[in-house]
Amino acid sequence: MKLTVLGNNGPFPAKDGACSGYVVENNKDCRSGNKTLDSKGLVILDLGSGCLANFQKKFDIEDISFVVITHLHFDHMSDLLVLRYALQVKGRKMDIYLPKEPENVASILKCDEFNLIYIDESSVIERDSFILNFMQTTHPVETYAVKINNHFVYSSDLAQPEDLKDFACGVDTLLIDSALLAKQKSKTNAAHLCAKECGMLAAELNVKRLILTHFPPYSDLRQYLMEASTYFANTVTAEILQEY
Repeated sequence: MKLTVLGNNGPFPAKDGACSGYVVENNKDCRSGNKTLDSKGLVILDLGSGCLANFQKKFDIEDISFVVITHLHFDHMSDLLVLRYALQVKGRKMDIYLPKEPENVASILKCDEFNLIYIDESSVIERDSFILNFMQTTHPVETYAVKINNHFVYSSDLAQPEDLKDFACGVDTLLIDSALLAKQKSKTNAAHLCAKECGMLAAELNVKRLILTHFPPYSDLRQYLMEASTYFANTVTAEILQEY
């Protein structure tokens, strides 16, 4: 699988930045039970402000198999509102997997161009060479971490590292919310992890690689990298339009 970062900021984009959004590609067959999911696929995980423009620098809208929105905060889903118009122009309809709550936000997305499919912890998506599983995380709104083909986990936003302890154990790559530094988390009841927690969690879960993301705009990413890598050496920061 290949991960491409569309945006790495939250809760708003920096100059020349973009909020949370990621592309996962899989060009290999994937087995689920007795069947083989044999088509190539491209899935978008979250689509925050600025992501749709960045997506088109590497891909075409026609390439998208489906979209997963981990939670309905605008820095993770606002570009869906303009993706709708792109699909309208192209005469397409697309499956959007998302939480049901907050209902007043979910209702904004009801349109002819989107087939809205609501997810919970029991949901399993098996299509286009992907198998996706979900785990609810601790956040102010209904939020889900996503596991793909048992090799990759995207944490989405979370306040408690314990949320991922069974879900992400032993995966190849953990893409994780690292919105804070340790000194900041100690001073606030934040709904996000700090880089120290991310590094400690990666070591405990025995993952192979840790990718930090969801940085406040204008942050010095070297500070986050230094803090996390003290506890887990194979750590990198998510860089916009980079592939992993």
